[in-house]
Amino acid sequence: MKRSLLILTAVLAIAAFLAPVLPSKDVAAQAGNGYDLISAVNQLRASLGLGALHVDPILMSIAQGQSDYQASIGTWSHEGPGGSSPRDRAIAAGFGGGATVFISENVAVMNTSASFNTLIYSIWSDQLHWNTMTNPNYTHAGAGVTVADGEVYYTLDVGYIAGNPGGSYVPAPSYTPGGPQAAATEATPNWIIPVITATPHDDGEVIHVSEAGQSLWSIAIAYGTTIKEIVELNGLDTDNPVIWPGDELIIRPALDATITPTPTITRPLPSRTPTPTRTIRPANTRVPTQTPTATPEPGLNIQLPSIYAIDRQKLGIGIIALCSLGLITVLFSGFRPRK
Repeated sequence: MKRSLLILTAVLAIAAFLAPVLPSKDVAAQAGNGYDLISAVNQLRASLGLGALHVDPILMSIAQGQSDYQASIGTWSHEGPGGSSPRDRAIAAGFGGGATVFISENVAVMNTSASFNTLIYSIWSDQLHWNTMTNPNYTHAGAGVTVADGEVYYTLDVGYIAGNPGGSYVPAPSYTPGGPQAAATEATPNWIIPVITATPHDDGEVIHVSEAGQSLWSIAIAYGTTIKEIVELNGLDTDNPVIWPGDELIIRPALDATITPTPTITRPLPSRTPTPTRTIRPANTRVPTQTPTATPEPGLNIQLPSIYAIDRQKLGIGIIALCSLGLITVLFSGFRPRK
């Protein structure tokens, strides 16, 4: 009896320990299942005019096994147990019945609140993942979904059998808008909008305004960049990068501000303004005003000599001579005896 109680106690303890790890029914329903994932991918293919992928039981089995394995190691991986590849696992499970087969696989880890819209149009929007979902050569598919520790591990395996479609066809459950998975898939655009690149600003910055139907993959291809660069430039969640119509995405940041050297304005040394040569004007030489010569009255032919015509030197000598002569006369008269 005691032994039974101990065993029961141990079982209950283990169950209590594992209870938080096991996903609730609501969480599992929100994450969807493999059939839901294939239906969402087929909607994408239909929008591009491609045929639907047929659900193959073998591929469903290996895809679910890979999702379970990823949950067990806590991360996404294309390598399975023992380092096996997707093609190795498909052939080992019997896909193609020994014929040459081609396999491509997408995997992802997302939180339980994410949707198929985010998974397909953001996480798997790069060229390699997009090729897995939209390559017209692939005809069969399998998908697996595992929920663990609040994370959802997705696996999508698509395949083609050379020369023969092969495999077993199992129609995927039809998707009903508004049904249990409506919240996860209803918002998925069913058209693709071509990306028209934006004109760079004057500083070199390129901003792209996203539109409905555009993905990070198509935007990156149009601008010749990568999804990783867009995610980093815009601070998007690296694990779950989501864009919405109207988002302004930095494709190329502004060019680094290069300090443009200020042109040195070489100012010419101020030249001394030549002082204008001062022209010294000669002293005004007074030109004697010509005394107008009196016009003689009619009938008189006497021309009086002008005083200015007399030689002053001779005149002075004459005056001195006369004075001297007068003085001599006076002296001579004074010494002369009186009668």
